[in-house]
Amino acid sequence: MLTIIVASPVLQETIEDPLFKLMKSFLKPTALSVLLLAFFAFALTGCEREPDSGPHGEGINGNVQIYNAYGEAQDPSGVTVTIEQTGRTTKTDSEGAYVLPYLASGNYSLKFAKEGHPTTFVHNVEHVRTKHTSTPVPIARMIEPSAYFVTQASVAVNKNQQNNPYYSITGKLNKAVPAGKEIQLKLYLGKNAAVSLSDYVHMFSYKVSGQEFQINYPYFASLIINNEMQHGDTVYMVLFTDAIVEDACDGKWQKPDCTNSSTLNSTNPIVFSETIP
Repeated sequence: MLTIIVASPVLQETIEDPLFKLMKSFLKPTALSVLLLAFFAFALTGCEREPDSGPHGEGINGNVQIYNAYGEAQDPSGVTVTIEQTGRTTKTDSEGAYVLPYLASGNYSLKFAKEGHPTTFVHNVEHVRTKHTSTPVPIARMIEPSAYFVTQASVAVNKNQQNNPYYSITGKLNKAVPAGKEIQLKLYLGKNAAVSLSDYVHMFSYKVSGQEFQINYPYFASLIINNEMQHGDTVYMVLFTDAIVEDACDGKWQKPDCTNSSTLNSTNPIVFSETIP
């Protein structure tokens, strides 16, 4: 006779109930504790910085450009970049780029130096340390200063085909600008014989080559605007030379995206004059 025994779920639960309850009372808090520990371990690991990053993991980055006096780009690698406040240094790569990581928040001045090139600076770099970004620094442009100056200069009043007057200024440099190259010639016009870089009414820039030059100035309205001067007044003029790279840096108001080394040559100022026609 075959006897079939069927295990009743109710009976099984009743029989195993004490053991089952004991296991549940043990496993539930244990599993919960393990899960909580795993969660906190993950959270802490995710929040930790690189072991070598220290408390100030992010810093500043920038770029250096080097030009000769004729505006031709030079090798930007190997420029020593120094934080003046700390003395910390780094060097630019083959593209002129540099990074100074792990830097505390603050206001910094940077010095850029390379043998055979003019030293330049970038001041007032406001760095605020953030978690994943670094602060961009305005481009530092190291530009060879002009080695040229004016040795002769004179002015005459001429008229164009429309019978409008203009100044015709002729002069000579201390040496010839090489063929195919140019430098800047800057004309400063003022109200007295003390006309200079800091005392003038109007300035206009020209590009010249060779040794002898001839330039025209028809912009008399710039002299008499705002009643600075009047027709018939004597205008005093002086010429200086500069590197061909533009000295103005485009960018946001009061926040230019580049800064230049000093390039203007104010040697041997020759002052000459003429009346405003």
